[in-house]
Amino acid sequence: VTELNYDRTVDMAFQSAKEHGWTVLQDTTAPGYTEIPTWIMQGYTAMADEALEQMKALDGSSPTHVLLQVGVGSMAGAVLGYLVEAAGDGPRAMALTLEPENAACAFKSAMRGDGEMETVDGDLETMIAGLACGEPSALGWPILAKHVDGGFFWMKDGLAGNGMRGMNAEGVEAGECGGAGLGLLGRLMAKDCSKAQELRQKLGLGEKSRVLIFNTEGATDPENFKKQLALPDVTPTASDFGFAPPLPAAALADGEQSQAAKRQRCGA
Repeated sequence: VTELNYDRTVDMAFQSAKEHGWTVLQDTTAPGYTEIPTWIMQGYTAMADEALEQMKALDGSSPTHVLLQVGVGSMAGAVLGYLVEAAGDGPRAMALTLEPENAACAFKSAMRGDGEMETVDGDLETMIAGLACGEPSALGWPILAKHVDGGFFWMKDGLAGNGMRGMNAEGVEAGECGGAGLGLLGRLMAKDCSKAQELRQKLGLGEKSRVLIFNTEGATDPENFKKQLALPDVTPTASDFGFAPPLPAAALADGEQSQAAKRQRCGA
């Protein structure tokens, strides 16, 4: 345990590994470190494969939307990449990403508007500890930048608590990361909120939508889990989430050219 934030702790782990001849097992990327993150991302695709299989077995349906939690973006990128490939030339679920307000590196990257990655500095303080990451994965971000066609969200911690309680009401144990998707979905479906109503119309979210969410963790913090279940749901406010639209095709092309130029300068 360190007093550093996630990204600086990862840096420390890499330095210690270098000094002691250790192997780092991590799903985020670093200079010269992409093979193991690629393997881990391949493992993440099993969630998407099983989810699609189970939905079809249940009632023959496919998701209309998918909500993906972003820490560094490896899980989200892997799952979205699988969904894109599985759909082929056919329709696929509209992709939305979500992050904690204080660690919204994908949202911040999207707000740049040029396809490049952006980092978030500071202590990244959030209840949603598993998503407290300030630097996007160099493998995950290009997939998200290209294929997120719904948009990029940040959300306040209280909404994740709503999701935890909602999951628990259905007999599902969900931690802070696991409840975040349902929490944001509930907020977007809030009545008498013009901000949410406008986004629902833009995203095609309604009663007939079939939204795929992933419970990515159980009660990893038992004390906070118990605390959250005892609290009432937070009520919607105008400032409890933010939204960045998908990146335009021109920005993606510029971003890919920039990344290629960087690889050439590095001799990659």
